[in-house]
Amino acid sequence: MQRSAIRACRLAPNGLSAAAPTVSAARERLAGTCNAMDDAQRTEYARRMRRLLSPPEILMPDGEIDQEFFLPARFRPSKERYFAHEDREALAQALVCHGFGNWEAMRVDSRPFGLRLRQWTVEDLENAAKQLVGCADIGRYLGWQPANAAAIVQELEQNRANGLARGTWDSVRHWLNPALAASNAEQPS
Repeated sequence: MQRSAIRACRLAPNGLSAAAPTVSAARERLAGTCNAMDDAQRTEYARRMRRLLSPPEILMPDGEIDQEFFLPARFRPSKERYFAHEDREALAQALVCHGFGNWEAMRVDSRPFGLRLRQWTVEDLENAAKQLVGCADIGRYLGWQPANAAAIVQELEQNRANGLARGTWDSVRHWLNPALAASNAEQPS
C-alpha cells in the first residue's frame, strides 16, 4: 500500500508534487485579489475581520482599533476627572513635606493635603507632579524634596524656558495656559 502511494505522488522536476500548486501560482492568485480591491474595500475588509476576530474591548464603534487599549494603565488618560487648582496646591504642599517619589505617603497623610489627595491613584499623582514641574520624565526628580512651593515654580519656569528654547514646550495644552485654566474652572469637580 505504501508503494502505490509513493508511485501516485510523482515529483515534478522542481521537486514539488505535480498535483500541488507552486508558490508562484499562489502568489499570482493573491496578487490578483489584492490588486482587484481598492483602498475602500481593503479598509472595509479589515474592519470586518477585526470585528470577527478581535475582542470587542479593543475596538472602537466604527471597527478601528482603540490605540489607548494597548497603553499601560498608568499612561491611559483619565476621561472623567481632572486635577483641579486646589489639587495642584495640595500636591505642591505634599511634595514639600514628602518629596518626589513618596506618592503613597502623600495619600495617607492626615493633614488636609493628604485628605485632598486620597481620591487620586499613585499614577495620577505622578502624572500631576510631572505637570507641576513641567517635565515628561519624573525620574530625575525622584528623591528631591523642594524647600518650598517657590522652588517648584522655579523648576517649572526653568523647564519651560528650556522647552521653549528647544521647541518642545506645548503651551497650548499645558495647565498654565490661561484659556485652559478658565475652561477647567468652569467644569464641575
